[in-house]
Amino acid sequence: MTMTTHGIQENEIYRTSDFSQAIALYCLDFVLEAVDKTTPNRCGFLFKRTCELDRAIEWFWKRELRIEPQAYFQASKVLRTRLHDR
Repeated sequence: MTMTTHGIQENEIYRTSDFSQAIALYCLDFVLEAVDKTTPNRCGFLFKRTCELDRAIEWFWKRELRIEPQAYFQASKVLRTRLHDR
């Protein structure tokens, strides 16, 4: 098994390059472990995989997830900052 950031194994990490999904997960208090910037044109947001995270991902794609608009906006600013940090 390959190790990734912070000693977490690959199968324990969920990676998404969908910015809106990353914002939604961050709003739901899932910890953003890292931002993978190894590919110049497409970054990845890495979250520790849990059953709750998998459920939230499913709700996201089914359009059943509800998030407070101001929380979403604030989370987008935080993730943009993380994205542009070196």
